[in-house]
Amino acid sequence: MNGNFRVTAGAWYYPGSFQGSTFGNVHYGVDIAASMGTPIVATGPGIVINTNTGCPTWGYLGNMCGYGGGNKVQVLYSMNNKLYSLLYAHMQSVNVRQGQVVTKGQQLGTLGSSGSSTGPHLHHEIIYVSNKPLDQFLETWSGTLNFTPNGQWMDLSWACENRGNQAPCRVNPQTWYGFKVGASY
Repeated sequence: MNGNFRVTAGAWYYPGSFQGSTFGNVHYGVDIAASMGTPIVATGPGIVINTNTGCPTWGYLGNMCGYGGGNKVQVLYSMNNKLYSLLYAHMQSVNVRQGQVVTKGQQLGTLGSSGSSTGPHLHHEIIYVSNKPLDQFLETWSGTLNFTPNGQWMDLSWACENRGNQAPCRVNPQTWYGFKVGASY
């Protein structure tokens, strides 16, 4: 997305939520509000490792289509000699398929409000996956999307700042992009 968006929720908690609570307030990414249909483009060259389509454009809070993320794309990128998985969720449309190689700036789809959503926005997560080259990682990758040993769920204990930036870990998108909740860009 290029310009004309507002950051409405950040990582790791929704605005105004009690950080000690474990119900409904943990937020693994950043929410970026923009106009319905805004193009969502690839950050760099990568490979699409997961997609979900078929959810209605307009979801609602608690809608579990796409397990709550609605229409979404997950891309594995090689950036700065490290591998990252970027998730783009609540999309209106998805223009790529699993296994497809994408180039920087290629349109992945459009911004929507599918799944558990209260309005048009992009939910965006970043996971630092590995320091291996992409081709080497793919040779040994099991195909799971949690990237952790023994299929463990990647909760906030897996935040990179809690793990000394050792892969795998969750990257704070606000820090990565320099976003502030409530700011427009």
